Amino acid sequence: MSVLATVGPGAAAGAAELQAVLASARVVFLVDPAGAAELAAALADPKYTTVDELIGRGQPAVAGKDGYFEPAFHVGIQPGHISEQGTMDFFDRELLKPLAQDEYAGQLHAPVPGVNGRRVDGVEIKVAPVRPSKLRIGPNLRMASDGRVYAAQPGVVIYVPEKTLDIVQQHLHRGDVDLRSGSLEMQGSLIVGGTVQRLFFARATGDVEVQGGVESGSVYSTKAIRIRGGVRGGESGMVCAEGNVSARNAEGAHMLCGGTLKLDTAINSELCAVKIEIARVVRGGAAQSESSLTVRDAGAAHGGATLLAAGVPLPRPLLDVQRALATSKEQRQMQRSAGGVRGPSERPKGGKVGRAQLRIEGEQLAHKVVLAERRQELLPSARIDILGTGHLGVVIQIGTHSLVLDKLTSNARFSYDPQTRGIRTERPVR
Repeated sequence: MSVLATVGPGAAAGAAELQAVLASARVVFLVDPAGAAELAAALADPKYTTVDELIGRGQPAVAGKDGYFEPAFHVGIQPGHISEQGTMDFFDRELLKPLAQDEYAGQLHAPVPGVNGRRVDGVEIKVAPVRPSKLRIGPNLRMASDGRVYAAQPGVVIYVPEKTLDIVQQHLHRGDVDLRSGSLEMQGSLIVGGTVQRLFFARATGDVEVQGGVESGSVYSTKAIRIRGGVRGGESGMVCAEGNVSARNAEGAHMLCGGTLKLDTAINSELCAVKIEIARVVRGGAAQSESSLTVRDAGAAHGGATLLAAGVPLPRPLLDVQRALATSKEQRQMQRSAGGVRGPSERPKGGKVGRAQLRIEGEQLAHKVVLAERRQELLPSARIDILGTGHLGVVIQIGTHSLVLDKLTSNARFSYDPQTRGIRTERPVR
C-alpha cells in the first residue's frame, strides 16, 4: 500500500532512472505521484541521500454500510426517567412504546456501497457487497420516499431489530405491572396477564383486561375495564373507565365508571357509576349511581356507615376529571410547600395569583350550577333496589334527599316521590 525509497550517494539521476527502479519493483499505481516527482528532482544532486522516504501510496478500500433502521423510540426497557424535580422516576420504564396516528417512528436507511481499493502493484482490493435492511415494515406503518416511517394508526410499537416493525392496537403483557415492567400506557386495548401492583398503573385508550387483580395500583381506560380478581385500594389506587367496569370484589377501593359497574362484594369502598350492580353485599363506604343501584345486602349488624345513592351526576369526561384532580392535588401540595395557600377566611391577593384564584372560583360555581340542573334531570328515574336485607344505619339517598334505615328492610325499592318531595319505599322489587 506504500512505496519507500532509500537513496545513497552516487551519480546524478532523474525521472527516467526512478521510473525504471519503480517498474522493477512492480510499482504501477500511485494515488498521488507528487512524492515521486519530488524525489526525481532531488536525484539530480549526486550528494542527495535519504532513508525510507515515503514517495507514494495506494488507494485504500472504503467499506460500505448495510441498510439499517434508526428508531425514534428507546429500544428495550429503560431504567427509569429523570423527573422535572430532578429525581429518578422508576415507575415509567417504557416497556410499551405508544405512538399516535401519523407520529414519527424512525428512519430506514438505505445501504451505502463501499469503494474498492488498489495497491501500488495494481492489485485491486475489493470490498464486501452491502445489503439492505432485513426489517419488515408492517401494514400499520407507512414509509415516505426518504425512508422515514410513520404510524398509520394509533397503537403500541412491536419491534424486533432487523426482523419486524409494526403497530398493534392490542397488547398482551404476560406478567404483573410492577417495578420489573414499570407502568404500562398505550393507545389501543391492553391485557395484563398478572396483577397491577401498588403505585403502578395500566392505562389504555381501548379496553383493559386484568387477568389477576389490582393491589393498590390504578387502571384507566377510555372504554371498558374487566378485572378477573379483586380490587384492593390504597392512597393512590384508582379504577376509572368511561365504559363498563367489572371485578370480583372491591375492598377499600376507589372506582369511577361511566357505564355499569358490576361487583360481587364491596367493602369500605368508594364507588361511582351510571349504574351499579352488586351481586352480594355492600358494607361500609359509599356506592353512588346516576340512574340505578341494585344490591342484595347492604350494611351489617355491627358494621360501619354505608351510603347507597342514586340520582348523583357524574363528572364528564371521567378520565379528564381524574387528571385534573391529580394536577390540582399536586398544585396544592406545591403551594403548601411554598407557603402560598390562604385560609378560607382570607381574601385572594392581587396580581396573577389572585386573578387565577377568582377564575377558579368562578368555574367552580358554574360547575355547581350544571350539577344541580343535572341532578334534577336524574331525580324522576333514579332508584335503589335492596333485593335481600338492608341493615340498620344504612343511608339511602335519592338526589339530595336521604333517609336512614331504622329497622331491617328486605326486598325494597327506593325512589323519589314528587308528591311528598321525599323518598318512597315500594315492594316487591322485580
